[in-house]
Amino acid sequence: MHLTPKETDRLLLFLAAELARQLDATIFPLDLYYRDLSHFPLDSRHKCNFDHPDSFDTELLAAVAETQENGETVALVMIDIDHFKSFNDTWGHQTGDQVLRLVAQCMSENVKGRDTVARFGGEEFAIILRRTTLEHATRLADQIRAYVESKKLIKRSTGDVLGTITVSAGVARLGERDTPASLIQRADSCLYRAKNTGRNRVVGEDESDLSEMDAA
Repeated sequence: MHLTPKETDRLLLFLAAELARQLDATIFPLDLYYRDLSHFPLDSRHKCNFDHPDSFDTELLAAVAETQENGETVALVMIDIDHFKSFNDTWGHQTGDQVLRLVAQCMSENVKGRDTVARFGGEEFAIILRRTTLEHATRLADQIRAYVESKKLIKRSTGDVLGTITVSAGVARLGERDTPASLIQRADSCLYRAKNTGRNRVVGEDESDLSEMDAA
């Protein structure tokens, strides 16, 4: 295929515009994002859209009851933002709050309507996944991990490039004899193993992180 100089110029302009569009999709100007997500409260546990206080506790109790009644498969994902204290110390608590909302939005965009996403405390979040196996929950958690990592953060008001943030996650499956507390404890143990073995990874309660699973 032979292009004239004018056609070549048009093609190059098109490719440059398309590249800019794709790059722009991965960049989050935090000041604008903060305004868009300002209705997400950060002071308690909430249902998927963060608009029903205390719904995490209610939903987890319901999931335990349903599992005991009909054997429904349920998994719990605990997610923690890596090095969040350092990020807060560097960029300030207001920017840190914006990052919390960004992570919450990334999680909400990757779950289904039957699932529950909640802020569990500090920089930690929880996701109740109904009718989801441990393997599928672990892969979903890794999908969220990769999605968060792909976002390039820029502070719109100053133009400062904040880089990227990462998260670690632990995943546990609800067993027949589980209580909400025992399920949270196991998922939390997996989360701490993920953070203690390098961060920016997912560990399931089978004690195999996702990279080890894929290598098998």
